Amino acid sequence: SFPTRRSSDLWSALDSIGAELRKIAPRSAEGYLFQATANFNQGHAAEAEEYLREFIKIAPQDALGYVKLGELRTHEKRWAEAEDFYRQGLARDSNSMAAVRGLVSLEIDRGRPAEAVRIAQEHAEKNAGDGASFMLLGQSQVKAGNPADAEKSFERAVSIDGQNIDAVVDLAQLQASQGQAAAAIESYRKAAALAPGSAELQSALGGRSEERRVGKECRSR
Repeated sequence: SFPTRRSSDLWSALDSIGAELRKIAPRSAEGYLFQATANFNQGHAAEAEEYLREFIKIAPQDALGYVKLGELRTHEKRWAEAEDFYRQGLARDSNSMAAVRGLVSLEIDRGRPAEAVRIAQEHAEKNAGDGASFMLLGQSQVKAGNPADAEKSFERAVSIDGQNIDAVVDLAQLQASQGQAAAAIESYRKAAALAPGSAELQSALGGRSEERRVGKECRSR
């Protein structure tokens, strides 16, 4: 029932579920994580931090608690502390995609897109068979103003995992922004095939097809 609720109701419900879970299983780290997430999204940062620190006490080797604290500090624009928490997460799981994504987002927020690309590149090289790593690299390259490199990264992500609809859409949007109408339409078609019920993708595909048709007409005059 969550998707039909207002956001405030959803977070309140998640908070209640976390509290009930802790009653049933007092040593459940997940209960604290649920309540931390709910409180953060309701604007209660101090309470969220308390729950996250309890999560870490129960699951000290789980990278997720540190990643979430990093996200909290990023939201507060306490950059150095955020970086420290993300790196603590990576110290516990060197392949934590959430921690790497957090660091990349942090560097972009700090106005250091080149450093974001470096971090994403390093992670992708270590995880050459992971499409999500190349998708993150492409996203960082877009932010850094390197569309040609980003396109290659998105194409690599799709070649590794053709079912990764987010990578396909990222590629389509980049191609469209670069005026590559035919390529964008083809990528949108691939995305639409992966999610045939998506009205948003069908709309994007229809709009791009019309844009291409009008462009052809203009050039023929």
